[in-house]
Amino acid sequence: MNTRENIGGKWLPRPTDQLYNLSLYFTDYFPHKESWKMSLRCSLADGLPFGPTHSGREKQVFRAPAYKRVDIGLSYKIFDYDKHPHVYGKSGFFKDIWAGVDCLNLLGINNVNSYYWITDISNTQFAVPNYLTGRQLNLRIIANIGK
Repeated sequence: MNTRENIGGKWLPRPTDQLYNLSLYFTDYFPHKESWKMSLRCSLADGLPFGPTHSGREKQVFRAPAYKRVDIGLSYKIFDYDKHPHVYGKSGFFKDIWAGVDCLNLLGINNVNSYYWITDISNTQFAVPNYLTGRQLNLRIIANIGK
């Protein structure tokens, strides 16, 4: 994913120049407990090139730091129509219902989303990073309709 272009005899990275982008998603049930499920998401990506606002492409020579993130989740199947059809008969509305909790950005890494450009009195510009959300806890309920 190496994309560069020749501008004025100098090779510069394009805005989409990203040398690597790796993602992993793993999910599995606990042994002998099909009502419990764990999921793990990992992402690692090279930073994108950037430069001062309102400037030409020849000044966009900086690169944001790499993006790193790990999420983990745990889910429990509250209801399963296939295992208990006699309770609801043929009029069962839900196929299954899951409750879960996720820890997003488990490692609490400060990933840079963009930069605010601050100009001082001598017209020098400084890039101030704008960070993405830190670690968060997410609760969820998933209801699958139909049989």
